[in-house]
Amino acid sequence: MSENQNKKKRGPSPKPQEQQRKNRISIFLTDAEYSLIKEKAGAYELPIYVRTCALDGTLAPKPSTIPQLNIEAWKKLGRCTNNLNQLSRHMNQLAQHELVIDLDDLRQTLSAFRTALIDGGDA
Repeated sequence: MSENQNKKKRGPSPKPQEQQRKNRISIFLTDAEYSLIKEKAGAYELPIYVRTCALDGTLAPKPSTIPQLNIEAWKKLGRCTNNLNQLSRHMNQLAQHELVIDLDDLRQTLSAFRTALIDGGDA
């Protein structure tokens, strides 16, 4: 075997023969027809929309876009979880070195973290 035959091919493995799409249909549409189909397709890609409509007429609902408010909340939650992770690492390091952990300090820090989490601010 040559060196090229030993290399693993990158990318997904090919679909079975019966699932491969090899036949193509080309159609011509007026501007109005094209606009109407594009409007009906919405967020779907045109080939997927047309193929699905022609074959069985049912389309899976397209997931809606994530509202900006949720994206902002996700970012804030990410910062909070990062801060909690740093606190946990610090406590673990103190415990590993057998240093004394001030439980009152820990309670205050966790209380502040909880308040910030509930209020939607950064901890």
